[in-house]
Amino acid sequence: MAHKLLTILILVASMVLTESCNQFMPGKNTDGKVKFIVGSVTLNGKPTALGDTIRFGDVIETGKQSSCHITIGERNLIALWPGTRFLYRFTTRGSNCELSQGGLGALLRNRDATGDINIITPTVIAAIRGTVFCLTAENNEKTYTCVCNGRIHFKPQAGGGIFSKSAEDTREKLVSASHHAGNYYIREKGAVKIEKAGLKHHTDESVEKMAASIGESIDWTKID
Repeated sequence: MAHKLLTILILVASMVLTESCNQFMPGKNTDGKVKFIVGSVTLNGKPTALGDTIRFGDVIETGKQSSCHITIGERNLIALWPGTRFLYRFTTRGSNCELSQGGLGALLRNRDATGDINIITPTVIAAIRGTVFCLTAENNEKTYTCVCNGRIHFKPQAGGGIFSKSAEDTREKLVSASHHAGNYYIREKGAVKIEKAGLKHHTDESVEKMAASIGESIDWTKID
């Protein structure tokens, strides 16, 4: 009887441990693929080519008049523009990438491949769950952002501390748009100032072409 009871307890403990492991299993790294390339593009300082795999921790850089598209699982695409440096860190449980210079456009709709995403720029962090957007680090003190279609939370980067007092929320700003909401985030006097910027660095057509390249479309009449 005691042996039977011990066996049952071991089985129950095993089931609980298995469920706990499944619940807290760390995410897997999500590799990317170079889908399109023009000009000089390097991966960790070496020339890259169409079809190359981008892995967690890789650094992708584009030269002048150069660009590339990276697919991340299905229904996700990042387009790197000329003069860009991007640190790739995507996992299924959450992603934390860095855009230190240059610009990108992105369509991110499959969270199974990325989890929630933070993209760190010199002045602001874009917290993304799935949307269409553009970011450009124009310099270390000024970042252009556009929520093309969707919602993004923006937080000041370290060194900025808080948004300037003129902002409605000094810790975080939610931007929603069905058809482009462009802002500058400018580091000034120990805080990050927000200025309306309009449409820069991209157009409806360029965003639609980016989406079409992975079989997606954008409905500009509603927030996706």
